[in-house]
Amino acid sequence: MEELGLKAKDLEHIIGSKGHLSSILSGRREITLKVALKLKNYFQLPAEMFYLHLILVDCIEKASQLSKLKIVRIKFTLKLYFTIVLSF
Repeated sequence: MEELGLKAKDLEHIIGSKGHLSSILSGRREITLKVALKLKNYFQLPAEMFYLHLILVDCIEKASQLSKLKIVRIKFTLKLYFTIVLSF
C-alpha cells in the first residue's frame, strides 16, 4: 500500500468499515471473496490476486498430514508472498 501512496483509511470505503479493514491488514481476518471482488474492481487487478491464498491454504490443510506448526509456517509464507505480489 505504501508503494501506491495509500493509507488504510483510503480503503475503508471499499472494505466497509475501519474495524474490518484493520482485522484484514493485521491478519486476524481473511479476505473474503466479496472483499476480493471489491479490491479487484478498485485496483483493476484479477480477483485471484486477492483470494488465491485462501484456496491454497484450504487445500494444504485438507490434504496434509503435516503438523500444525508446518501449516502455520505455510500460511505465513503464502501471506508474505501475496503481500509482496500485491505491492507491485
